[in-house]
Amino acid sequence: KWYGESEKRLAELLKLLEQLPSAVIFVDEIDSLAPSRADPNAHEASRRMLGVLLRHLDGIETGLKARRSVLVAATNRKEDLDAALLSRFDVVLRFELP
Repeated sequence: KWYGESEKRLAELLKLLEQLPSAVIFVDEIDSLAPSRADPNAHEASRRMLGVLLRHLDGIETGLKARRSVLVAATNRKEDLDAALLSRFDVVLRFELP
């Protein structure tokens, strides 16, 4: 029953954004949503979620690229993120520990 539900819901959410002229999307702890595919322990569902996210960021399935939309993501573990995902961000800000 639940197989594929997570990526289906993520795709539905991203498709809803097509109806907006612009949007700011904030994803906290994106490393839990899009871990590196190089990690042999990564769950299959995480890999599928990453695929959905990458397709939408590339504008293949949505018009997000053509709109004035911004994706802001936060993580404490940048080293765990997929390299393909990192390459889609125009700006990466790092905040050092106090």
